[in-house]
Amino acid sequence: MRPPLSAAAFARHLPYTSISYRVAALRLLIPLFLTTSIDSKAQQITAEDVIEDIREQVLADLDPAILGAGYAALVNFAVNKNISGATYKLDDAIGEDGERSQIDVYRFPIRLIHQTEWQGLQVFAQGAFAYQTFTAVIPLFTDEQIDAEWRTYGGAVTLGAVFKPTDNLTLTPAIDVGLVRLENEADYIGELTQDFVEPALSGLLFDWTSMAYTTAAGLSGEYRARHAGIDMRLQSSLGYNRVSTYDSDSELAEFEAGVGTFDMQYNTFHPLSAEVGNAPLTLVTILGATAFIGEERDTIGFNHFLEAGLALEFDVSEKQWARDKIHVGAKAIFGSDVSGFGIELGFGI
Repeated sequence: MRPPLSAAAFARHLPYTSISYRVAALRLLIPLFLTTSIDSKAQQITAEDVIEDIREQVLADLDPAILGAGYAALVNFAVNKNISGATYKLDDAIGEDGERSQIDVYRFPIRLIHQTEWQGLQVFAQGAFAYQTFTAVIPLFTDEQIDAEWRTYGGAVTLGAVFKPTDNLTLTPAIDVGLVRLENEADYIGELTQDFVEPALSGLLFDWTSMAYTTAAGLSGEYRARHAGIDMRLQSSLGYNRVSTYDSDSELAEFEAGVGTFDMQYNTFHPLSAEVGNAPLTLVTILGATAFIGEERDTIGFNHFLEAGLALEFDVSEKQWARDKIHVGAKAIFGSDVSGFGIELGFGI
């Protein structure tokens, strides 16, 4: 059997370190391997030999620790409460038609599970459920490609305390614990891909499920002020999330990694002379920035992004609902390696 080809040199020169680019090393590895193995009449090898060699080559060239850091970053992106639900398009364009990898985050907060006073502090517990998809197209050669999707389901509980050093400033230290399910599913397009790549990589690099637990700690702050008749608010947070698998179908999908996140958002509030259902309206401006911190900050394919948008806030205090305000809005997301959009919908900004 001929010695396997190496994709390591190609992987080292990839412009990004995201999962899609790591997996895209297959663009060099598999086409060369298949064409030299199958079409060469000088080599008498079976289909089983080709499948086994592809599998061994992936195990040799794709470092589980590096892949694991990428999977951990996906999980962190899904459960990190500082990351807003939105669509993020990576500027990778690895498909034959320039397809961009995409992350869709859906977050469902369950706020104010319990709140009480303790030692002069306002102690609270809250929960959140998140669902996230990450899609990438991995072209191999003409009419042959892999369409991969990573799905993340996760829930986390936050315990924290709120205290006010001044009338305008609020500080909130908190810790989080959660459980997450990360799974991959791939569609194999093309005859060679279905005959050789699918049996070689299904259950190894694709088509697997991992379970992980998450822990996090952070400190957030909020400062409110009024200037020139306009209410303003500045929020910031600094946190660290760690993710570790405890069960996995694939040896390449076991991971343990952590990443820090710094987030800021600035809002201004402008009352409008309009009502909807007797609920006064306020126009809210949204400006934000998020940055990842630490050695794994580039793992997901980008390390920072900015946000800008507008929202309408409805004052429903007279209705005596559980919340006094409801807001709905939209925002744009942009950065050097990412762009996207998000929908703002929640209970007060």
